[in-house]
Amino acid sequence: MPSIPHRHSYFTMRFPVQAVDALAMTIIQRDTSSRRVWNRRFASFFVIPQYVVSELWGLLTDQGNLPQGFRPIHLLWTLCFLKLYSPEVAMATLLGCHEDTMRKWVWVGIHLIKELDLVSFVTSMMRICIYLYESSLCRTTVTLPFPCID
Repeated sequence: MPSIPHRHSYFTMRFPVQAVDALAMTIIQRDTSSRRVWNRRFASFFVIPQYVVSELWGLLTDQGNLPQGFRPIHLLWTLCFLKLYSPEVAMATLLGCHEDTMRKWVWVGIHLIKELDLVSFVTSMMRICIYLYESSLCRTTVTLPFPCID
């Protein structure tokens, strides 16, 4: 796996999928030669696929209000916490840090994600999926009654 980018470039760079995998490996601590197995393990820790983590980091950096010290690993900690929602001591042990450090960066990450207003995006995507599913049941071709997201 490729090395993780140098610290000073976090705020200006994208977070490529290979770097997501490399950082996730430090948390999951299991290597596998099967991409399918790795993707399943990744999802069991972080809910969303690697490319979505990469895009989420891009959205956070584009927003322009990342606090000093917030790194991509903290985004993974946040996603892991949101997925597992374990007690702080257990989460800190899993993540390999002190409880105070974990608490600080996870809650910073939660607030940053909340500020992105992803709810409207997710709601729109769900409406599209439901509509397409229902139209496939009818076996008809229909146009969407609402605008698609570009």
